[in-house]
Amino acid sequence: MTDAQMENEDPRELSRREFMDRSIKAIGAFIGLTMGIPAVGYLISPALQQQPGGRVRLGRTSEVEIGVPTLFTVTIDKTTGWVKSEIDLAYFVYTEDGINFTVMSNICTHLGCRTHWNEAGYIYCPCHDGRFDVQGNVIAGPPPRPLKRVEFQVDANNTILIREA
Repeated sequence: MTDAQMENEDPRELSRREFMDRSIKAIGAFIGLTMGIPAVGYLISPALQQQPGGRVRLGRTSEVEIGVPTLFTVTIDKTTGWVKSEIDLAYFVYTEDGINFTVMSNICTHLGCRTHWNEAGYIYCPCHDGRFDVQGNVIAGPPPRPLKRVEFQVDANNTILIREA
């Protein structure tokens, strides 16, 4: 190549060899990334999945005081991905006749505070003066909804079982 030809060439132009070199590297990188994505997904998938919950024993129906919400607490082992932790949960169980029961969370629907039974005859949330009747319906304060009802079963031994949260 002469000096005159080199002066006329645009330095931004790629030679055929450079173009092929860059193209092959780009295709190789694309294939490598495409094959690597499933491997990464396989490695992190346990962290994205929750283990299905089983049944948790709250207590026996004979332990529920008639006409007064009875608080039952349970500790469950929760596994999310690689993290195992213990979670303390509490539920009110209410009955008027010892036959028909209502199970509800003790978490206030306003800001998630724990509630408790007040001897004045209502379930009370001390954080913002929220009040619920024995069925968990709002009677005063800022809670926007009743206490959350929980599906439950009573087994042959009169044990109250709920599904793990």
